[in-house]
Amino acid sequence: MKKLTAIYIPVDAEEEEVQVSQPLSLKHMQEYVEGYVEAIWHVPDPSGAFNGKFVMIVNEEGTLQKLPPNPNAIARLGRLIVGNVILMDRKLFV
Repeated sequence: MKKLTAIYIPVDAEEEEVQVSQPLSLKHMQEYVEGYVEAIWHVPDPSGAFNGKFVMIVNEEGTLQKLPPNPNAIARLGRLIVGNVILMDRKLFV
């Protein structure tokens, strides 16, 4: 598989591109979001970076854990997103 780009979007730092050559394991996704994962499938792609075929991985219990809002993720999705997220090509999600 060729290298694909994922974007790590932390709450308190700049977005970071991550080069990935294979699908992310559940453990890796949980490390990025610091908890259980939830996939949000229909995310707008105004930049066209992912050709409209990507998924946003968020912390499933982020609201219950009272994680802080993620301004960059909110700007991309247009609704409340809390905690760290990773935005990636659907091919990286198994």
